[in-house]
Amino acid sequence: MVGFLFSLFLYVSLGPPGTFRIPARAKITMKRAVLRSGYPDLSGGCINRRITTRELRHYFATYHELGELERKEGYQDLGCDIEGDIFVDGKQFHFTEGAIDLLDTTWPDGKHHSLGRDHSDLDDVDRTGKVPR
Repeated sequence: MVGFLFSLFLYVSLGPPGTFRIPARAKITMKRAVLRSGYPDLSGGCINRRITTRELRHYFATYHELGELERKEGYQDLGCDIEGDIFVDGKQFHFTEGAIDLLDTTWPDGKHHSLGRDHSDLDDVDRTGKVPR
């Protein structure tokens, strides 16, 4: 019940998932994953880490904007960042995907937004962690 009320509060105060959907006409560029200084990459996972533009569009379409407390307490920073840009109608917006289920972005208005997936909603990702087709 508490989880439902918290989700309802987020929906009403921060807006529904999909508020940050990227239009089909947008061009998306991404750089290779980079391990930030001070973070161990014991398995070499950062070097091999990739997300597709399809996955990124799915994240923007389903994530909601996070409040400061929710961002600090609910997400694990991996120290492995994938950065990129979104180009729409002659404007450029930046994003960084650097933690599990978390995006920092300037899309859609040029202001900083932290977006994340509701941890109680795992239906859109299968057991391998991949976005379904």
